[in-house]
Amino acid sequence: MPEGSESLDENVVHDHDQFDDLLESAIKTYQQSYRLNVTGILDSDTINQMMKPRCGVPDHVVNGHKSLHNVAHYQFIPGTPRWSKSHLTYTFSSSVRVPATLQMKSVFQSAFERWAKVTQFSFEEVDPAASNADIVIGFHRLNHGDGEPFDGIKGVLAHSLPPSVGKCHFDADEIWSSNPAGVNELDLESVAVHEIGHLLGLGHDPTKPEAIMYPTFSYGRIKRDLNSDDIQELFLNFVFDDLLESAIKTYQYSYGLNVTGILDSDTVNQMMKPRCGVPDFVINSGTKPRHGHDDKSPFHSVAHYQFIPGTPRWSKATLTYTFNSTAQVPTSLNIKSVFQSAFQKWAGVTRFSFKEVPKNSPADIVIGFHRLDHGDGPNELDLESVAMHELGHILGLGHEPTKPEAIMFPTFGYGRIKRDLNIDDIQDSQPHLEDDVQPSNNPSNSSVVEPNLDTSRLRSPVWRHYKRQKINNGQIKAICNYCKSHLNGDPSDGTHHLQNHLNRCQKSKLVQTDLKQYSLVKSKGDSRKDAVASYAFDQNVAKKKLARMIIMHEYPLSMVEHEAFREFSTALQPAFKSVSRNTIKKEILQIYDVEKMKTISILAANNCIIALTTDLWTASSQRKGYMAVTAHFIDESWCLQSRILRFIYVPCPHTAKTICEALHDCVMDWNLDRRLSVLTVDNCSTNDKVIEFMLEKLNKNDLLLNGQLYHMRCCAHILNSIVKDGLVVIGDGIERIRDSVAYWVATPKRKERFVEAARQLNIEYKQMLVLDCKTRWNSTYIMLTVASKYKTVFSRLSACDRQYKSVPQEKDWELASQLEDNLRKFYEVTEMFSGTNYPTTNLFFLEVCEIRLSLSDWLTSESEVIRKMAENMIQKHEHYWGVLHGVMDVATILDPRYKLKLIGFYFDSLFGKPDSEFHIRRAFKLCHDLVDEYTLKFKVNEGSSTYGESASSSSSSRLAKSICRSKKQAERLSSFDAYVNETNPIFRSELDAYLDEKILPNTIDFDILTWWKANGSKYPILARVARDVLAISVSTVASESAFSTGGGSSSNTPNKACFHEDSDGDGEEDRS
Repeated sequence: MPEGSESLDENVVHDHDQFDDLLESAIKTYQQSYRLNVTGILDSDTINQMMKPRCGVPDHVVNGHKSLHNVAHYQFIPGTPRWSKSHLTYTFSSSVRVPATLQMKSVFQSAFERWAKVTQFSFEEVDPAASNADIVIGFHRLNHGDGEPFDGIKGVLAHSLPPSVGKCHFDADEIWSSNPAGVNELDLESVAVHEIGHLLGLGHDPTKPEAIMYPTFSYGRIKRDLNSDDIQELFLNFVFDDLLESAIKTYQYSYGLNVTGILDSDTVNQMMKPRCGVPDFVINSGTKPRHGHDDKSPFHSVAHYQFIPGTPRWSKATLTYTFNSTAQVPTSLNIKSVFQSAFQKWAGVTRFSFKEVPKNSPADIVIGFHRLDHGDGPNELDLESVAMHELGHILGLGHEPTKPEAIMFPTFGYGRIKRDLNIDDIQDSQPHLEDDVQPSNNPSNSSVVEPNLDTSRLRSPVWRHYKRQKINNGQIKAICNYCKSHLNGDPSDGTHHLQNHLNRCQKSKLVQTDLKQYSLVKSKGDSRKDAVASYAFDQNVAKKKLARMIIMHEYPLSMVEHEAFREFSTALQPAFKSVSRNTIKKEILQIYDVEKMKTISILAANNCIIALTTDLWTASSQRKGYMAVTAHFIDESWCLQSRILRFIYVPCPHTAKTICEALHDCVMDWNLDRRLSVLTVDNCSTNDKVIEFMLEKLNKNDLLLNGQLYHMRCCAHILNSIVKDGLVVIGDGIERIRDSVAYWVATPKRKERFVEAARQLNIEYKQMLVLDCKTRWNSTYIMLTVASKYKTVFSRLSACDRQYKSVPQEKDWELASQLEDNLRKFYEVTEMFSGTNYPTTNLFFLEVCEIRLSLSDWLTSESEVIRKMAENMIQKHEHYWGVLHGVMDVATILDPRYKLKLIGFYFDSLFGKPDSEFHIRRAFKLCHDLVDEYTLKFKVNEGSSTYGESASSSSSSRLAKSICRSKKQAERLSSFDAYVNETNPIFRSELDAYLDEKILPNTIDFDILTWWKANGSKYPILARVARDVLAISVSTVASESAFSTGGGSSSNTPNKACFHEDSDGDGEEDRS
C-alpha cells in the first residue's frame, strides 16, 4: 500500500460520517420546522411535505431555528433588508408571452392592495419602459438568468428577491388562473400575495399552514387574505417596528402608562377615550429639559405644558370672539354665558381680555358647534369644561398628558365637570402667557437669540419649523424646532435645503403625526383581534368610490345633490366636499373610458374571434330604447370571458335597419368586424332582418364558413316559447291554486296565519308562498312546486276562514303534481340557459335532445292534458330545433367525452337508424369544413401558435434558413414533398386522429377548457376551433342582465351600466 493511503481512507470515512450527521441534523430541522415527527430520516410524511409545490425562496432554517430572526413565528430574510421608502413602483417584464396580460395586472393590483391595507407601503404600476421600477414581476421558464432555474410543472412555483433588489419571478409552465376550477390550476393572486411578502422582506412561516407565508401551496385552493393575527403581527412587529414602537412608547410614557411599546389593553383604553382634537405634538426623548424639568421628559415643555410647534403668540392683549355654528345648538345650554365664564377664568390668570362681537363680524376667535351629540345620559359632555380646554389651545398651549386633573389633559370623561384652573395650572402656564419669555441661561448654548432679526422676507411656510439665531461669529443659522440641527439661515440662500432637511427629520415626522389618527380597525366578533391602521382622507378617491357606487347600484345621478345625502356624507367625513351631478357624471365617464381601454387591450391581446349577444330594452318611464352588446371569448389562459361593450340609446322607430346601424357602429367602434363568429339574438322576426342587413355590411370571408353559422337564436327564448304553447292547453286548470296563493300572500297577517297553521301541522315552512306571473311559465312552476308542499295547510285553513273560498280540489293537486314532474326538466334547462355563470357550448346539445325525448314520453301519458301539451310543444320544438344549430353539433364533437358518439346516440333515438346517418354525416361535414377553414387560415407548418409562442419570430427564423438554400435545392425539396404524398397516400387530419382516440369517462366535474389547454400542442388547429366555438353563447341573458335591477351581473363584467358619449341626454337613466 502506498505511503499515506491509510490516512487518506480515514479522512474519507470521517467525511462520510460528518455528512451523515449533517444530513440527519438537516432532516430533523426540516421536520421540526414543519411540525412533523422528528426522526432524522426521510419517512413518508417528510417526503410528501418536500414534494409539495412550493415557493422557491429558501426557508433559512438552520439548526432548529436558532439562527432565525423571527417575530411571532414570522421569519425575516437574513440581514433583515428593508426598503428605504414607503412608496414602491412595480412593472412587468417577462421572457415569455404572458396570457391575459390585463387580467394578470388586475390580479397583481389586488394582491398589492392587500398588503397596502396593513402596511405603510403604497404601490404604483409604472410603464415597462421605465428602468427605475422598484419591483419587476415576470413570467419565465426553466433557466432564465438569475441562477435559480424553474423546474417545469409542479415543484417550484415562484421566487422573489428581497429589498431592494425587488425581482419577482413566476414559473410560466404552471397553469395559472384568476379563479382556479381544475385540480391542476394555481390561484395566481394567492401566490402573488405570498411573493409580495418576500418582496417586503418577510421569509417563510412553516409553523402555520393557514399563514400567507407558508412555503407550500395546494392546487385549486384560494388563500389570498391576511387574517387578523397575521395583520397584527406584521403591523406591530415588522412594518412599523421602529416608528410605531417608538410612538407607542412615547404615548405610554406621556400618559403615565406602563411603557411596553405594544398596544396593550391599558393603552387601547386610553386611546379610545373621548378627547380633544388638537394633536399632542409628542417629540422623542432627545429634547433637552427646560425650566427645571427632569431629563426623562420627552417633551418640549414648560412645567409639563406642551406648546404648539413654533410657539405662536397673539400680538395683542384684547381678543374678540363670536359664534358661528353649522348645527343647531340646544337653547338649554345658554352658550354665551358658559363661554363668558370660561373666558373670565383665563382672563383672571393671563394678560388677555376677551370681548364678544356680533355674528359675521371680524373676530379673532370663532366658536362653532358642528354635529354635536348632546343627550340626557352617560354620553353627556360638560360644555364649559371642554370650552376651557379649547381656549387654552387658542392662547397657544398644547396638551398636558402627565396630569389627568389638568385643564389641558387631552381626554375627557362623559358626565364629568372640570372647569377651574388650579394653582399648579396657573403657575405652569404663566411663563408662556406673559409678554416675554427670557432665553435660557444654559451655558452650553453658544448661540445668542436675536429677536429683532428682520422677518419680513420670511414668507415660505417652511420657516414655521425653524428658529433664526445669530451665533457668536455673526453668522445666521436656522435651528430645527425638532432635532435642533443648525442649518444656513440666510434668506438669500433660499429654503430648498430647509425643506429637504424637514423631509428627512424623523423627529419632525413624530411631531406632525397625531397619534389619534391611528384608529383601531374592529375585527368581526373578537375585540382581542383589533388592529391599528392609519387613515388619510383623499377627496379624489372618495369621488371615485361614490361614482362606483352609483354605477354598481344604478342610483340616479341626482342623488349627490339631495340634501339628506350631503348631510350623511358630511357626518361620515366632514372634509368631503359635496359634488354636483355634472361632476359625478364626469367621474363615471372617466371610469367608463378606463374600463373601455382595458377591454380593448384584452380583446387585442387575445388572438381569437369574438361571439356577440345583444338585446333591446325599452324604458317604460321614458319610452326610450337601449341596446346592450356583450362580447364572449376564451382568453389565452383558457378562461371563459364576457364583457359588456356598449349600452347605447337606440332612437325610435326600432326597425331592423335602425337596430342594424346601432349594432354595426358598435362592431366597427371596437374593431371587431373581422373577428366575429356568431351573433345571438332573440327569436323575433325583426332580428331575422337585422341578421340579413348585418351580413350585407360584413365581409363574409371573415365569418365562419362564409356566415353559415352567424345567426344564433336565443335558446332561452325558444324554450320559453315551447313551454308557453304547452300551458295554453291547461286553461283554468290551476286557477284555484293561483287564487289560494294570492289570498294567503295578500296581507302580512294572512301570511302569519298560514305559517302558524303549517307549524300546527308539523310542516316545516322553509319556502314562502309566491304568486306567479301568468306570462312567465317558470314562475308558475315555482308557485305550483311550493304550494304542493302545503297542500294540507290549505285544506285546514278552509275550515277556519269563512272568507277563504277558492280551495283547491284533489284534481287540481293531481294536475299540479303532473305539471311539476313533467316541467322539472324544462325548468332546470332554463336555469342553465339563464344563469349568470355561462356554461360552455358543449353542454347544450345533450339538454335539447333530452327535452325532445321527454316530450315524446309525454305522448304516452295517461293524462289527456299532458298529451295535448306534448303535441303543442313538439310542434314548436320542431319549428325551431328540428335541425339543431351547427354550433351545438361542433361543440359536442369537440367534447372528448362525447365526440360523434353522443350525436349518433341521440340522433338514433330522435330520427331512427336510416335518417340518423344523414344527420350524423351533416354534423361531421360541418366540423370537417370548419377545421379545413382554420387550417387554411392558420397553417401549422408555418409555425403559428395559439399558446404564447410568437408566430412571427418562428417563421422568420425559418425564412432566414431558407435564404441560404439554392434554387435547385428548393426544387428538390419541393419534389420531396410530392414524393412523400405519393408514398403516403392516406393523410390523417387532426380531426381524424382526435376522433379515433378513445373517449374520456363521462364525469360531471370535467373541465373541457383545461383539457384543450393541455392538449393544444397535440391538436393545434382543433384547439383554435374549440377556443372559438366553446365561447359562443346560446342565450342573450348576458346582454339582458345589463337591464336588470335585481342585482344579477354578468361574469367578469367591469360594470353593468356603461355610459357612452353617444347616449341621449345626460347619459342617465333613473329607475324606480
